[in-house]
Amino acid sequence: MPKPATPFGGKLCIFKAGVTTCPSSYPNSPTSPQYYETWSDGRKCTSCNCGSVACGGTVTAFTDLSCTENPTPVATDGSCSPLTKDPTTTGFGQTKDDTLSIRWDNGGPVCGQGDSNVIGAAAPDSPITVCCQ
Repeated sequence: MPKPATPFGGKLCIFKAGVTTCPSSYPNSPTSPQYYETWSDGRKCTSCNCGSVACGGTVTAFTDLSCTENPTPVATDGSCSPLTKDPTTTGFGQTKDDTLSIRWDNGGPVCGQGDSNVIGAAAPDSPITVCCQ
């Protein structure tokens, strides 16, 4: 096989698996970079986590028994939520002061933002020796 023309350079090279010395007919061995056939990939991710878990869903208070009138969201984070008074009047023209129904819509657990990290490394494997004329 003839040597390739420029721009490929004027050297003819051979290679052999492992780290060996070059034969006298191909005396020039590039010392840098070292060449490799494959890579050993030891990278993996740490376990995923979802961070702190919070209760999902909503709690809503209503001023009627059918859970439709004057919906008022109720906080589920431990804080205080003022409730809407029942706007209907008693027989004496007074408004009622009670909440007649409450509904919880389950949203299930909600995950926060957690991290997964890459551990390990990829490393060259199966070195080869390149020898050139």
